Amino acid sequence: MAAREAGEDVTMRAVLLQLIDITAFNLAFLTVTEAAAAPQRHLLTRKHQNKPLIISQVWFGRTYDRRIITRPLPN
Repeated sequence: MAAREAGEDVTMRAVLLQLIDITAFNLAFLTVTEAAAAPQRHLLTRKHQNKPLIISQVWFGRTYDRRIITRPLPN
């Protein structure tokens, strides 16, 4: 019984150490990605937000007037 409990304790300790390592890595990764994204925050303006929408509409064969994005251009 004591040997089994000792084995479970070692296993639990190993799992906890692995979880701590994973958590530390995730925190470091999040910190680096946030720092890298900080200079690009100006890209969240309306002008840049609509750009993927325009690109996707052109990609799927629909060209739209840039002034009124909801109205298709006449053929």
